[in-house]
Amino acid sequence: MLKSRVIVFIFIAVAAAAFFAIPSAAAVYEAEGYVFCSADPSQPSGLTAVIPDGSDVEALGDAGEAERTVESFGEAVSAAVPAAAEKAERKAEFSVSGQFDLSAYGALEFSVFPDLPADPGAEAGISVLVISARDQVVFTEKIVNGRACRTVFDISGMKDRTAIERISVTVSWQDAGDRSGRIVFSRLFGSSGAGLPAVSDLSALSIRTVAGEAEAREDGFAIRTEDGEAAVYLRIDPESVLRSDGDEDNSQVRYAVLTVTGVSGSLFADLGAGEEAAEKQSQTIYSGTHVYLFRAAYGVPATLKITLRGRDGEKYVFSSLRFVNAGRVDHSIGEVGCTADLSLTGGTLRVEGKLKKSTAVEYMGKKIGLLSEPAAGGDAVLLASGRAGSSFTLSAPESSLPGGGRENYYWVALLTDDGENVPLSEKRFLSTAPVSEGDATVFGLYGAEPAGAFEAAMNRVMVDVELDAVTGGDRSLTSGLAAIRNSETYYLNDEYVRKLDADMEFYSAAGISVYLRFRTAEPSAWFSDGRGAEDGDRRGLNLYLALVSFLCGRYRNVATVVIPDASQAYPRDVWGRAENAALLARLTYAAASGVSEHFIVTVPVNADEKDGEPELFAALVAEAMAEKGQVRWSLMCFSSEASLDFIDRSIASARANGTAAPSFSAIVWIPSKVRAASAADIYAALGEKARTSGSKAVVLSLENIGKGRLIDYSKLRVSGSGGKGVVECEALEAEDVLPSVTAGGVIWDFSDSYSGEGWVSGSGIGSCGTAYKEGRSGDRVLRFTLDKESSHGILLRTLHGAAWLSQFPLVEFDFSVDASDDAYVTFMFGGEDGRREFEVAFPAGKTEKSIVCDAGSAAAGTIGYVSILVRSEGVVTVDLSRVTAHSRTADPSTVFQLTQGPDGPGRKSIFDGENRVAVTVVLAVAAIALIWLAIHSFRSDRDAYFRKKAKRKETNASNTDRTV
Repeated sequence: MLKSRVIVFIFIAVAAAAFFAIPSAAAVYEAEGYVFCSADPSQPSGLTAVIPDGSDVEALGDAGEAERTVESFGEAVSAAVPAAAEKAERKAEFSVSGQFDLSAYGALEFSVFPDLPADPGAEAGISVLVISARDQVVFTEKIVNGRACRTVFDISGMKDRTAIERISVTVSWQDAGDRSGRIVFSRLFGSSGAGLPAVSDLSALSIRTVAGEAEAREDGFAIRTEDGEAAVYLRIDPESVLRSDGDEDNSQVRYAVLTVTGVSGSLFADLGAGEEAAEKQSQTIYSGTHVYLFRAAYGVPATLKITLRGRDGEKYVFSSLRFVNAGRVDHSIGEVGCTADLSLTGGTLRVEGKLKKSTAVEYMGKKIGLLSEPAAGGDAVLLASGRAGSSFTLSAPESSLPGGGRENYYWVALLTDDGENVPLSEKRFLSTAPVSEGDATVFGLYGAEPAGAFEAAMNRVMVDVELDAVTGGDRSLTSGLAAIRNSETYYLNDEYVRKLDADMEFYSAAGISVYLRFRTAEPSAWFSDGRGAEDGDRRGLNLYLALVSFLCGRYRNVATVVIPDASQAYPRDVWGRAENAALLARLTYAAASGVSEHFIVTVPVNADEKDGEPELFAALVAEAMAEKGQVRWSLMCFSSEASLDFIDRSIASARANGTAAPSFSAIVWIPSKVRAASAADIYAALGEKARTSGSKAVVLSLENIGKGRLIDYSKLRVSGSGGKGVVECEALEAEDVLPSVTAGGVIWDFSDSYSGEGWVSGSGIGSCGTAYKEGRSGDRVLRFTLDKESSHGILLRTLHGAAWLSQFPLVEFDFSVDASDDAYVTFMFGGEDGRREFEVAFPAGKTEKSIVCDAGSAAAGTIGYVSILVRSEGVVTVDLSRVTAHSRTADPSTVFQLTQGPDGPGRKSIFDGENRVAVTVVLAVAAIALIWLAIHSFRSDRDAYFRKKAKRKETNASNTDRTV
């Protein structure tokens, strides 16, 4: 008995092993492919026919006998389809059997022209089955009656393509029952790959055209409208678009992203999961190549229908389709159907919202609330509550908003009995009115010395703030300058900030606005552990925001803060990076806007990255900014290419998607191996193009220019920028001019002064102040020294209210230069409308000079500043003794004054060269007061004298009477 059981067990085991060792002939794999329909059939060129000419094609079902024919597009197989007695479902199968070796091919391709007894334009089904000894591959799609349909499908998934036993094609349709028809097939061709156009980074994608004509190309596929419309339908394998992070249950697709090239028209998309289509979404097509975003409302998409409408015959090219995954998305918020608009006016935060009818009925009588929490981390606070309804209004005073309300999320939630809240709307920030930098193109330099930026006549500069340096590296300073945020005190490197102070003071005096760019070598140590600000290092983020508020409050000429490129700290997926960049930008804006009214936050992006990632990132940032609440923001791209194409595409993509388009855009051009003169020409051309394409900032990076050489920044001036109206003039020797002058007066005289009288030194000036001329004896001078480590230094004197020199246009400088190498000293006079420059060359050694500059025609005689620029590769010391104004036409008796009178605004001081008139008035008033007091005192004394005299007379008379 036991023996028989063992035998049976062994038999079962051997049978099972043999069963599992036999390859399954029933394994069926679905293939991806596409079907393109056009008016005329065509035969593929350059491909190899895989079915021998003598092979028999068998026709089954509702088709007649198959026969070989020659059509206009080449050799073919056709079969007649007789008319049916009545409308019915019909099917025709064509197959060829044999032993075919298709191991050299990864895909099969053929064209089919169905002229079926069905309605013209009606859809028919086509199914292709390829059977080998081990498995089967099937491709199923739709074709259109009366249209030539080019069909391509993948067979690379077959285990053994050396022994193909049968290939069959089945066409099925709904017969109209009123006529006969015909089906024509081209030859079957093999290709090395699936031949899918580059429209997807997915493998499981099937495409077919529904309307219009399409063709596959190397750069994607092109589709042309017929009667003003073209359409394509895509079947997607949902499994192929899920994340590979092992968290499929929570992973959700947020957007389908199409890259389309077109001229004009409208783009419509139906994106759905399975048979359930999402709401129709539409975008306006902008000229050029742009990305268009479509939200996946039902999670992981399975179908996508794209419809284009434009002029008849309009051509569009789809170069890519990709899906952006947002991770854990709570779709229940959208299903509730809650809309909530936030507004802050008149000191009150007001929320007006609606619930869809079914939700309002479900929540009737329940409480809803307006909640808020700091985006940088903190507890939620209930600001207001009310009853749920189809429409509702909630409000709270601005004074109750945590942290002033700028850095907080706000949302509407259902308040449950157990104290929990169920979000009904997305978390949003308060919106602000977007502003731009103006219509004119803005020009700037990055990496330039302040003196060089001024010499180049720039109106913008970009200045780096190294987060690690300003905070002491490990962010643990316990002394220094204090920055306070939310009752927390953070200490900053005093030396670093003081150096920044000097540069920023000069830029402010020179009227140059600053793009303050924050940088760090380790963004993950500052902002996030990989999932965003909510989960990151609170102290790092709060220190950064405290620093933003501190510096923007300290420097009033900050036009933009460029947030750190913290991509290393963000998730790898592009939506995660874009969403976190938008959040960091939003918090930066909140921190800075509290102390700066005209502030714009800027998001950096590297335009040199490949595969369209930068443009997609820019579009997604715009989308994320729109979701969080509109603010004043801009996009700044860093590129080695001197081209505005990326900026143009990115801005147009943002606008095409109806998102929060940037207020303006900026390009930082980082040339490589380019001489300064050549860079200047390219820079000028780039600026010219920027002027014709909209409001932009064009910034030239000097990172690779002039290494180890003295840069002549004047060569970098751009026509139409801050250098507009710069006129280079010749300085005159004083001895040649002074004999002809008739009147004059001293503007500044340092001979007995211990004050710099308002002169501000820029970078490169190692020391600046008054000193004794010729050692410790004699008159004093204003002495400034060019640092040995700098090539440019500048001294600037602004004239508040602008000085009028039309009557005294000849300005004389008495000074000396002591240089260790050849040096150039440039005297500048200018204002808003332009400036005049006078350059004087000096050899090495000590030289005393007295030169005259004809500054009267600078900006029609009105100047807002006087500056002295020193340029040399050596050490230079300049001693300025006196500045005098002269006239060739004024009457000798005319007293020189820079007056604020009918001739124009000007000087206001006798002490600092700006308020002389005011002091004169004060002195006159004081003199009048003294005279009045003297007269009043004299009269008082006189009246007292006469009163005393009269009293003495009365006393004497009284005494005489008593005696008598």
